[in-house]
Amino acid sequence: MKNHDVIVIGGGFAGMNAAITAKLNGSEVVLITKQHPLRSHSSSSHSGVNVALNDGDSVEQHIQDTVESGDGLCDSDLVEKLCREAQEEVVRLDRWGVPFSRNESGLLDFVRFGGSSIARTAFAGDAAGHFILQVLYEQIMRLEIPVLQDCLVLSLVISDDKCRGVCYYDIPTGKTVIEQGNAVILATGGANQMFGTTSSAFSATGDGMAAAYRQGVPLMDMEFVQFHPTSLPGTGLVITEMARSLGGRIVDKNNKALSAKSGLKGLELMNRNVCSQVMTQAMTTKDGGNTELFLDCSGIKKDVIKRQLYETAAMLKDLQGVKIAEGLIPITPCAHRSLGGIKVSANGATQIPGLFATGGCSCSGTHGANQLGGNALLDNLVYGRATGIASSDYAASAVAKEVSDSFAEDQRKSLRNLVSRGTSGKDSQTAIRSDLQKVMNDKVGVIRHKDALMEAQKTVESLQDRYDKVGLQKYGGTFNTELCSMVELGNLLDIAGATVASALARTESRGNHYRSDYPKRDDKQWKKHTLVYRENSSHVVK
Repeated sequence: MKNHDVIVIGGGFAGMNAAITAKLNGSEVVLITKQHPLRSHSSSSHSGVNVALNDGDSVEQHIQDTVESGDGLCDSDLVEKLCREAQEEVVRLDRWGVPFSRNESGLLDFVRFGGSSIARTAFAGDAAGHFILQVLYEQIMRLEIPVLQDCLVLSLVISDDKCRGVCYYDIPTGKTVIEQGNAVILATGGANQMFGTTSSAFSATGDGMAAAYRQGVPLMDMEFVQFHPTSLPGTGLVITEMARSLGGRIVDKNNKALSAKSGLKGLELMNRNVCSQVMTQAMTTKDGGNTELFLDCSGIKKDVIKRQLYETAAMLKDLQGVKIAEGLIPITPCAHRSLGGIKVSANGATQIPGLFATGGCSCSGTHGANQLGGNALLDNLVYGRATGIASSDYAASAVAKEVSDSFAEDQRKSLRNLVSRGTSGKDSQTAIRSDLQKVMNDKVGVIRHKDALMEAQKTVESLQDRYDKVGLQKYGGTFNTELCSMVELGNLLDIAGATVASALARTESRGNHYRSDYPKRDDKQWKKHTLVYRENSSHVVK
């Protein structure tokens, strides 16, 4: 069995940047993905990258805005690294060919995103994610980094208390395979498919998080789930923050600004958690019977829309039959990004030697309780690179050890057991997933309460019991999507359980975690992170 230096699992921004960096650092690298890298969730980002290059801006101001957005929980050293290395990352992308939007002088143009005190988000129209993903993949091809696609992670291979590789299900062949390596980087993204309405791709099922969690690695700050204020109801399709930055207003059905009703001037450009919480409170009030909110973009000039909102305009016309500058666009908050994840150090290392994590599946404490708009993509670049270097250095000094195929055989047995349960018309994985998404939407959303969270906890536990009794029609075969979705559902249930347990434990309101029964921030008791561990069938918060 061939032994790789570094195995990267996940083909989004963070995974590809880590793979590129490890390769340039001298390692032999393989990239393993559940789908083709150009179809990863990263492509859906309409925003951009924060970098303090605009007139009047500074790294110090970027640091201050980031810390303030984090609501008292940011790791200041990690924030400083993020903001100081931003220029290097953006310049590198620019030289690699990302077509960033320019001003009349030919310099990078910037837009102001929520929570920032100045326009500092470099963008490429409203399709930055698409362009950056293309450019990173070009580098993967240029460096001849092999890509194994259509591979679903089943488990990590741990031997002698070190991570020695990964076991995955090869979807096209139906085979269970071990890939051996000195270092493994998890860059599998978040798990927001546990929510019924989310901006995350169908692939966001917490595969890497669950794999590490089951090996005893704690998940950190899982209660902090960022909700994007402006999505099309029932779809999870986000209307980019750029629309609000350029003059879009959040209004009621009578075109009265919500900021006027709430007494929060400039609500549209406040942090996403504040905007989503104010919107949710307004939408659930019985006052006047008004429960709908809209985005009014009529004040944005047509040439600006053509230059900076062309994809958004096309999406709204196709899906809503609405011209972006005419009429009111219905909006609602939706689950957007989990700030919690696998606990990692500044260089992406976990508590298991040889195991690293970066991007949306990881949590270092950089962003605290709320992420500044435009910092997510920057995090993928800065810390994707840091993890690539650290894993490469570790791999160079590690001693390879042959891994037994027994690890793969154990996974094959587990999958066959799913078939041995048999199938019945009484229950199904589809019904379980639907019930999970509903309870997470209803009870673990923007505004939370102990009673609702306890109901959610009981429901998730009962869903786990149901899951343990549901079977599959067959094991193996080519493109067995029933088996894949069953594995993904198991991952979602684990991560949902961890999220609810963490939300119950934090008895305060901070950032993206708002408890109506504990509406104030409590620094005396809660200026600290939560760690949740999988112990037998329980989620234990410490």
